[in-house]
Formats: sequence, C-alpha cells, structure tokens
Amino acid sequence: MHNRMRQDPEDRLRYLFEGREAHIDERQIKRAVRFGSFLMGLLFLFTFGLAVLVPYTDFLWYAHDVRHPEVFNTAYRTRGSLFLMAFLGSWAVLYFSLRKALSLSLVYLRKPDGVGQVLLSHAMGWVQERGGTVVRLVAPIVAFFSALGFSNEWNTFLLARHPQVVGKVDPTYGIDLGFFMFTLPWYRALTNYAFALLFLTTALTIGLYVGLQAMAMLARIELSRPHVRMHISLIVGATLLVFALQSWLKTYELGLVDSGQFTGAGYAAMQAFGAQRIFAVLLAIVGVAVIVGGRVGRPFAILTFGGAAAAAWYFLAMVAYPGLVQRFSVDPNRLAKEAPFAAKAIQMTRFGYGLDAVRTRDITTQDTPTQEAIQASSATLANMRLWDPEILRQSLEGLQSFRSYYTFHDVDVDRYIVDGKPTMVMLAPRDVSLSGLDPAAQNWTNKRLRFTHGYGIAMSRVNAATPEGDPAFLARDVPLNLAPGVRIDQPRLYFSDYRDPRGLPTDEYALVRTGEKEFDFETAEGTASHEWAGNRGIPIGGLLTRLAYSIVLADGNLLVSPNISSNSRLLTRRNVIERASKVYPFLRFDLDPYVVLLNGRLVWVLDGYTTSDMVPYSSSVIGLNGDLNYIRNSVKATVDAYTGEVRAFAVTPNEPLLRAYRKIYPGLIRDASEVPPGLTEHFRYPEDLFSLQTQQLAQYHVSDPRVFLSNSDAWNIPRERGLNGATEPIRPYYVQMHLPGEGEAGFFLMRPFTPNGKPNMSGWIAAHCDPQRYGELTLYRFRGQFPDGPELMESKFNSTPEVANINRQFNNEQSEIVVGNMLVIPIGNSVMYAESLFLKSKTSGIQAAPRLTKVILALNKRVVVGDTYEEALRKLLATAPPELATTPPAAPGRPGPATPPTRQAPPEVREALRLMDEADAALRRGDFGRFGDLQKQARAKLQEMTR
Repeated sequence: MHNRMRQDPEDRLRYLFEGREAHIDERQIKRAVRFGSFLMGLLFLFTFGLAVLVPYTDFLWYAHDVRHPEVFNTAYRTRGSLFLMAFLGSWAVLYFSLRKALSLSLVYLRKPDGVGQVLLSHAMGWVQERGGTVVRLVAPIVAFFSALGFSNEWNTFLLARHPQVVGKVDPTYGIDLGFFMFTLPWYRALTNYAFALLFLTTALTIGLYVGLQAMAMLARIELSRPHVRMHISLIVGATLLVFALQSWLKTYELGLVDSGQFTGAGYAAMQAFGAQRIFAVLLAIVGVAVIVGGRVGRPFAILTFGGAAAAAWYFLAMVAYPGLVQRFSVDPNRLAKEAPFAAKAIQMTRFGYGLDAVRTRDITTQDTPTQEAIQASSATLANMRLWDPEILRQSLEGLQSFRSYYTFHDVDVDRYIVDGKPTMVMLAPRDVSLSGLDPAAQNWTNKRLRFTHGYGIAMSRVNAATPEGDPAFLARDVPLNLAPGVRIDQPRLYFSDYRDPRGLPTDEYALVRTGEKEFDFETAEGTASHEWAGNRGIPIGGLLTRLAYSIVLADGNLLVSPNISSNSRLLTRRNVIERASKVYPFLRFDLDPYVVLLNGRLVWVLDGYTTSDMVPYSSSVIGLNGDLNYIRNSVKATVDAYTGEVRAFAVTPNEPLLRAYRKIYPGLIRDASEVPPGLTEHFRYPEDLFSLQTQQLAQYHVSDPRVFLSNSDAWNIPRERGLNGATEPIRPYYVQMHLPGEGEAGFFLMRPFTPNGKPNMSGWIAAHCDPQRYGELTLYRFRGQFPDGPELMESKFNSTPEVANINRQFNNEQSEIVVGNMLVIPIGNSVMYAESLFLKSKTSGIQAAPRLTKVILALNKRVVVGDTYEEALRKLLATAPPELATTPPAAPGRPGPATPPTRQAPPEVREALRLMDEADAALRRGDFGRFGDLQKQARAKLQEMTR
C-alpha cells in the first residue's frame, strides 16, 4: 500500500490532504510558536522604545529648556486623538470588509476530481479557515500607516476648531475668506482620508473576491453570489459618494488653479465650474443607485453605465468644452474675456501680500537735486552705507576672527544712537566654529564640553573707514574693546544663527557645567574659562536621560563621559531659527535673524509670519519653505544669545490666523505692550517679506486689468554685479534717509524697480522701520523723465576713464578689485548712485581682508570717484556737503574704535604689523615692487619670532 502511494503522486497528495499520513508533533509546533512570539515581542518592545525616545527627549526640551510644555502637549494630544480615531476607523472598515469577503458559503457541485481541484478546494478551505488570522494582522498594519498620515493634519484640525472671520469675502462666492483659510482645508483632509481608505478597501475586497472566484471556478465550487453583490455594491457606492463630495469641494478651489499669468480660474476654466458640480451630483446618484441596486437591481450594470456616463460628462464638459472655449473664444479676444478675472487676481493678490496698504506717490525726477533738497537730505548723506555686508564679513574674518575657531556667519544693518545722533551700524556676532579647530583638537571633549560659545560682536559704522580702508569699529577684539557709549555686559553667545561652510543653517549641541572648563578666550597669562550661568538647559545627569539622548543624538560618549554630573545641562537646538520654529510651530520665520545689543545683552530678533495658501485668486509663490499666497509679519520673536530664552510678541494682534493660534495656545504669544523697553527701536521691516512683496508689486502695481494682461506696464527688479562677477537681482537694503516730501529722516528698507526689458528706473518702494510708522509702505513712481537704472549706471561706471584705470591697475595676479553693493538713494526728486570698490590681496600666505579703496558716486549725468566718501561727495555736489558723521574720539584711558587694542604686543610683533601696513599702503598706490619687499620683510620678522 505504502509502496503504491510513493509511486502514485496523485494518491500521495490525496492522502496528505485527507490527513491519513500526517504525523505532526504538536509540541514542536507550540514551542516554535512560543519562540517566535517571544522574538516578535522583543522586536515590538525595541521598536516601541525607539519610537518613544524622540517624543520623550522632545518633552524634556520643552519642559526644562524653553519651558513651554503646552506646545508639546497640544501637538501630541491632537495628533494622538486623530491617530486613534483614524486607526480604529481604518481597522474596522478594513477588517469587517475583508472578513466579510472570507465568509463566503462554498457549495460543492461535485466531489473534486484530479490533483488540481483537490489542491484548490483545500486551498479555499485554508483561506477561509486561516484568512481571518491574516486579516487580523494585515488590517492593523494598513490602518497604522493610514492613521499616521492623517494625524499629520493636526494643525489643520486645530485651525478648523478655532475659525476666525477675516473680514474680506472671496470674489466668486461672496464667502468670508475664513471659510477658505480655516474650514475648507479640514474638509479636504477628511474627504481625502475617507476616499483613500474606501478606495483601498474596495480594491483589496474586490481583489479577494476575484481571487476566490477564480479558484472556485477551477475547483468547480459555487459561491454565494448575492452576498458578494451586496457587499461590493456597498463599498463601491460609498467610495463613489465620498468621491462626489471631493469633487464638490474642489469647486471651492477654482480660485487656486494656475491660469498662467495669474492664479485663479479664468474665463475658460470657469465654464467647467457648473459642469464640475453636475459631475459631483452624477457621481452621488450613481453611488446611491449602486448601493440600492445591491439588493433590488443590477448594481454592476448601474455602475458600468453610470460610470461611463459620468466619465463622458467629465471629458466633454470639463476637458473638451473649456479647451474649445479657450481656443475659439478667449484667445481671439483675451483682454475682454479675461479682464474680470484678472481684476479678481489684482484685488486678491494685493490683499494676500499686504499691498493694498501701499501708498503711491508720483514724482517728476530731476537730474540734479536743489540745494534745499541736499540740505533736507543731510541725514541720508551722512549715513551713506559704504560697506557691503558680505564684503564686511570677509573683512571681519581677516581682521577680527583672531583664531580659527571663531567665525562671522552674517552681518546685519541696524541703527543706534551714537554721539546723540541716529547712526547706522553693522553688527556681526563672533560665533564659535567647531570645524575651525585644529584636526588634532577635534575630539569630543573640545567639541562638546570646552568650545561651547562664541564671544562678542564686531560693530562698525556703515559710512566710514580707517585711512587704511578697514572698518571704523565701535566694538571689536577679544576680549571686547568698546567705543564710548557702547555697553556689553554679557558678550558670550551660546545661541546664534549657526551656519555651515555652505551658508546653510546648522546646529551643534553643547554640554555645560561639566567637569571640563569651558574655553572663553586666550589671554597673555593663558586661557580664560567661563561657566554658563543660565537657568535653562536639559538636566542630563540621570542615567535614563543620558541613555535616551545618547541614542537620539547618536553619541555614546553622553553615556560614558565621567565629566557629566547631576548639575550638567545639555544645550541643544542652539540655532535660533530652529529654536523659535520648535516653540512656535505654526509660524514661518524670516531666514535672516539679526542680533541686537539691548541693555548690555545680546538678543536675537526673528520675524515670524502667519501664512496660508488658500486665498482665492491671490498669486501663489514658493517661499519660506512652502507654498503661500497670504503672508503677514504678525510676530516678533526674541532669543537671548546667552540663556536661550525664547519669547514672542503679537505685533499685529488682529491678524485672523494669529487670533486663532492665540486661542489654541493661550499665553504663548505675549501682547506687544510687553516688548522690553528699547527693543522696539531696533525692529526692522523683514527682508524676506519685503522681497516677496516687491516681486508681486512688479506685476500687481497696476489697477487696470487690461494693462495687467497686456503686460505693458510690468516692472522688473534691477540687477547688479555680484561678488562673483555675475549679475544678480538687487537685494533690499536698509538706509537712514529722508523721503521726498516727508518731514523727518528715518530708517527704511528700500528697493528700486525698472520697466520690463528697459534699463531705466521706473520707481522705488520704501518700508518704514521706525516705531511711530512701522510697516508703512510708500511707492514712488517716476513720471516724465526716467533716470538710468542700476545696470545702466554700472555700465557708465566701468566706462568712466578713472574707474577703468583702477580696474586695469589693481586687477592682476597680486590683487583684485571687489565691487560692493550698488545703492540707489533718493535725494529730493533726484537719484544718487553709490558703489564702493574694495581692494583684496591674492598673495598666498596673507589672509585676505578686503579694504575700502575707492567710492563711486553718481547723479544721472555725472560720475565721480574719490578716495573717501567725503571727497567723492564734494566732487559730485561741487560744493561743501552737509556735515558728515565721523569716527568718535577715544575716551580717556580707553581706545577709540579704530585704534589698536590696549594690550601691548611684543616689539617684534608691532614691527611686523607696521611692515604689513606699509605693504598694504604700497599695494593701494600700485607700487608692487615696494609691496613685495615689505611683504618679505614682514614674513622674515614672523619667521624669526617663531624660531
């Protein structure tokens, strides 16, 4: 008998499936199951432990460092609630639908015949018997990922729960914009989730039915078809109903479609508006009919014919017809057809970017300013910015870094009272640069425990230089050397705008109050140390905390270092942009934070924006890490450079999004009345916002939609020659000046415009930065004669014999001319242009520090060059200019800002410095032979000292 079975495979299979020769050791199976369960449990615990580490360490940071645990709690509580609801809903729908598909009644028409039918019949039995177990495993896994995606809509949910009235209606429906900004995104998120879940469930269920039906046909088994029909009808009908709701909601998004020249549906696209709603109704009717037909009719026939009708309607009414309208109605008469929709785009874009508040003034330009205009512009002329921020940064790297572990990442422009007058200055924090450490010193102790902070700032006047062409410092050196009236009580920076060598934001954590002394600076006696005295940071002494952070930060030294004690603190998220973004996750921050010297402390100021991408017909752009078509500078945030304390103030408290967030996070954002005294005077109109506004204003400054569509009055942002020689758009720049027709001088952010495709200037815009008129925008449009634009003036500069001679003389193998910013400055109804030339050595062995060597000034018809700004201004005006600010004298017993430090260097060092200064002077004169001789003498002195 057994021999025959071994020779007959068919009988062998039959006996195996009938269980006549299946000898299975159940104890081995139980042991294997227990071992596998144990391994799965360990894997689950390990995965769960890793998953909770990041939230745990985040909570410690929110609770102990920035001390706003409510931000963490609100986010995780909301995400957890959404995740749980979506997970249970997804699990239930998937489980019951697939379980229902497995509960088919099998009717055997006859006994299976042949090996294939036997295998298939047993396989179907196994699927019905074991399929429930598979579904119980698969359903929660699929539900987990579905719920995880839906939980990311937590901020959308919070806004929908706190809707606000915007006070402006959309131009199509006449509905307040609050519906689009607060409610519609949540409806869209809900329908997207529901449709994705139902579509996936329908696909899996139908696939399971089709597979079982195919197996049943081969095995000659009949399935319970009414059961299948009703089940498929229900889930397909439900999917169609949700799809219909999605299509209906999309009609509210017609104002967000791209129409080429503007955002929002044009004439042709609006023809599909009614058709899309009819399409949604058709889908809903088909969905209901399919559900009803599951019991009393032919649901699949309804689905086939109804779906075909809806698809035909979609193609004909929503694709083909608008295309024909565009081709044969709009294109031949575009200005008339599209004008009403362009008018909507102009209106809503100006609202979305705050351009509807711009004051416009028309002025008739003059080639030469009057004496009255010159006198009225004395503050403008006295605060002319000569230094390009990037060139000054390079100069500071050469003159003020001192050590390789110090660096200057950015230079910002601000105004302070110097000698009793508002004076523009440039400030640059001296940050620690761990990558600058000697390779032999780049160990964990140095990078995490010793070199923990930067030191002080470099502050210099924007309008002055030393006779050698260096910055005229008001604050310099390590330790600090300050001009009279400049006070810095705490110069150390533990939190800053850290950047990597490519200029991208970066972050490095540090440990303070450890067994290792923190490096402060070098002194003649040795090394000065400092211990952080802040009251924040994360307590890192506990074993659990150290273990958690050693995993999250991927640094095992945190776990084993003997220098960490119960008093130690971990400082992380020290980049001020990242730090503020974590505390205020609903804001987008300007990418150029700036440091302010406030009551002896260094404080970072960041501009926070509330944004949306849901304003109909407002021009959509990619900016500030995402799409947007609505932006407001609603918040000013501060970060203390020493303690890391983060605070934010509502400077536009009535902004709708900010009102909603202040209800979601009560007390998180303070009133503007709580701004520390003296800080308001240093608020600046933010550059990123101004750049977005000027880009939009170049197109949307017109009010006539026909002019807009014809592009006949479009503007461009003028271009200038960058540091690398290529042209680039002129960035907005801060100036202290007197606006035409205004009373007093003020601090402004400005940018010029040129006509599209023309080199002349068409106007310029200024944003007030002073407290009494902060945020006011004034657009000056030129009428009559258009002055030369920056690119045309750049060409005039280069063709001027004196400038051409300078370029020939100094651009060689030993040196190069670096061109600073081109500034366009209004003087009355005239336009003055200013550009500085800097000399930079290319000789190897010398750290190049660009030095101011020439100043070019121009009115429309006249170009002059001077060794100093004062000389150039006298040549330009052909008369004595208004009194200009000068470098303040040194206080008794204290060096002035442009004098050497008080610490006396050895005679050999002073002699080497003298030789280098003479060499630089020779280079400025073009005496290259003398330059080379002095350079060799200086190098010989330095080599002698090292020996």
